[in-house]
Amino acid sequence: MRYKTLIASTLLLAAGCGGSAFAAGNPQDRVGVQHNMYLDCLRSNRVPIEDMLDYLVGQCGYKPEMSMEQFRRTFEWTYDLDPTLPLAKHMDPYRTQFSEREYRFFQRIDEVNAKAGSLENAAALYERLEQEAVSTLDPRSKGAANVLASLSVGRHSLAYWTKVEGESRAAGNGLVTTARWGWGKVLAVVGADIAGAAITTGMGLAPAAGAVAAGASNAVSQAM
Repeated sequence: MRYKTLIASTLLLAAGCGGSAFAAGNPQDRVGVQHNMYLDCLRSNRVPIEDMLDYLVGQCGYKPEMSMEQFRRTFEWTYDLDPTLPLAKHMDPYRTQFSEREYRFFQRIDEVNAKAGSLENAAALYERLEQEAVSTLDPRSKGAANVLASLSVGRHSLAYWTKVEGESRAAGNGLVTTARWGWGKVLAVVGADIAGAAITTGMGLAPAAGAVAAGASNAVSQAM
């Protein structure tokens, strides 16, 4: 019950903020906020992959716009999302929804995840990408809205996993595994998070993007 109340309060706060309150003025920043809240609910309670969709609804406070059975069927692909597949490849089936400029952002995210060299550098590169997207894309475009939501998830996810990695290195308590991952595997998880949000939005189910991305993150991080 604590998580349902906390998540509801956080999402109301995010919804009430103007775009300028978000990093880089991203109008889709609520998707990244939702991602981190739902992910923390799943991870704090060590929810197994096979239970995570039910837990998102039953305990984390997510309210799907469909029946629970349909929610499971629609998003069961998150159980085994491939973190080694480039984001641009994940988005191939939805290619026609994007302009060349919009789709190029997915390819550039792949480049950051492959070549960043450190989490700090990745954070700086993500910030630049997001600022560019906000300043050059038309947020009224469905493709642009997807890109902006994806970049918000990327920024929030990277901040989340960077914090987890730091805490795990300091504590050495075995509760998390990121201290043994290195920057490449952390960014593979972040890429899977982004894919979860982008695919969900491409399916025409944008309101579920934050929660589904959290489920993808939970699944991939456990499988690493």
